[in-house]
Amino acid sequence: SPILHEISYVGGFALFSAFIIFDTHRARSDAANEDFEPIDHALGIYLDAINLLVRIWEMTMRNKE
Repeated sequence: SPILHEISYVGGFALFSAFIIFDTHRARSDAANEDFEPIDHALGIYLDAINLLVRIWEMTMRNKE
């Protein structure tokens, strides 16, 4: 059903936006620690951004139909 797809797209967009905000906050908080691993945090943010872009792409392709 089209309504469920729209809810899924918008929900996914909101979820991955929240993940980006959370991971960025966590990276900033952990940066003060001695055992800070910037690669791990950067990879998490990068994967969140890719998932967000996939959701945007899906919403764009859905609107073209």
